[in-house]
Amino acid sequence: MEKDFWSKLCYGKVPKEFYKDNKKILDETNYISVKIAYIFASVLFAVLTIIALINAEVANTRIMYGAGTVLMGIITLVVLKWLVHHKKYTRIFYYFFEVLAFAAAIIAGTYFSPNDLAVQFFVLLIVLPLLYIERPINSILMSMVAGIVFVIVSFAIKGTVSYHAGIDMLNVICSLLIGIFFIYYVRNMHLTNIQATMILQLRSETDGLTQVLNKVSAEKAGENYLRYNSLKDSCVMMILDIDEFKKVNDTLGHRQGDELLKKIGNILKGIFREGDIIGRIGGDEFMVLMKNIHDLHIAEGKAKKIIQEISDIPVEYSKNHCGCSIGIVYNNKQGFSYTEMYGMADRALYRAKGRGKGQYVVYEEEHIVLNKQLSTMLVVDDTEISRAVLQTCFEKEYNIIQAENGKQALEYMDTYADELDVVLLDLEMPIMNGYEVLKIAQKKEKLRNIPILVITAFGQNELLALELGAVDLIAKPYDPLIVKKRVANAVARSSRG
Repeated sequence: MEKDFWSKLCYGKVPKEFYKDNKKILDETNYISVKIAYIFASVLFAVLTIIALINAEVANTRIMYGAGTVLMGIITLVVLKWLVHHKKYTRIFYYFFEVLAFAAAIIAGTYFSPNDLAVQFFVLLIVLPLLYIERPINSILMSMVAGIVFVIVSFAIKGTVSYHAGIDMLNVICSLLIGIFFIYYVRNMHLTNIQATMILQLRSETDGLTQVLNKVSAEKAGENYLRYNSLKDSCVMMILDIDEFKKVNDTLGHRQGDELLKKIGNILKGIFREGDIIGRIGGDEFMVLMKNIHDLHIAEGKAKKIIQEISDIPVEYSKNHCGCSIGIVYNNKQGFSYTEMYGMADRALYRAKGRGKGQYVVYEEEHIVLNKQLSTMLVVDDTEISRAVLQTCFEKEYNIIQAENGKQALEYMDTYADELDVVLLDLEMPIMNGYEVLKIAQKKEKLRNIPILVITAFGQNELLALELGAVDLIAKPYDPLIVKKRVANAVARSSRG
């Protein structure tokens, strides 16, 4: 019972860890109170300065109020312009404000009013600690220190002048008791409201099925972390895609598919640390951002563990060859943005899927060296054999850049727009098909004039491809002589030829 009483007195009705775990939310809330307090103090000091200038009876306060106006004005500007972006320092500004306010009230209630009661100090003793949400014991101790200092100063100045010093001491004791009551109960009300807000926020940010972050929240958390830490901390991003998930849904039903996703969510929460960002960013796709990781082998070890644990999920799933593929990218304080890391992890993921099920791949930058004496061709096909055939046809005449899907193709087209002489584009591919590539290429001025020949098979919409900007067609299976002639004619007709 006694331990519980002291715990509530020190921390309120929340656990000790609450203040550390939710520091960011508390800083956000407290910043608003501190901002209002400094603005109010600036206006108050300005008004008091004007009164002191007009009223000769309080002329002796002009210097104090004038200095207070200037000081509060400067600090208020710092709070509005700087602290808003560095809210982790809010506590310092609050304590500084509290010390100044108590000091001003003590001076005004003793030195400038030796024959009066220091009513303003007693009000501050009750109200001021309520502005800032922190451990109750901190607020209580600060009030007690201020009260003791006031009593000492009051007796030193008023003790020989009037009986008010004794009354001041009694008022301080009463104000402290009232203040402790308000600190305890009002603070707990604030903490309860914050907890309720956090619960609602958590529900809105969490994927209801897997209990990890939903797509929007995961992206936002990742963007915020990398914006401020990408150059300071090393981190790792993983993208996981469940192999053959559609087959699980088709053969066992969506309920079983949902159960599988729940189990995967639990696996990820069990493997990664509480501070890491874990989110479901697609139907069967997850993203993990591991913070403050200085050894890539740690991430690779966790990737292996994920693959193993997912492959161990109950027998009914393994019959359907369910597993996962993982793409990994390491940011070694290189300043990558969320979009850049996601793009690299995504490319690594699809290289992993290309190697078969249950694989992970760490992203490595591709260095394509172009022979300036040759023209440059981009071959886009999700089939490695098809790319190899076209490579053999043209490797003596062209630098060959290969892409395995439309998304990767557009990245290469943007990067090598000035070097590309021709693109051979398959229409049916995963991630992004050839039709989408044609649409996007036509919208970009630097890509519009690159001749694109589409690779077609029976039953594909060749007319649509031509309407979208393709200059010619190449039919499967390939006839090397016909393919070479069509490419040569297309390049010759092009404005780039």
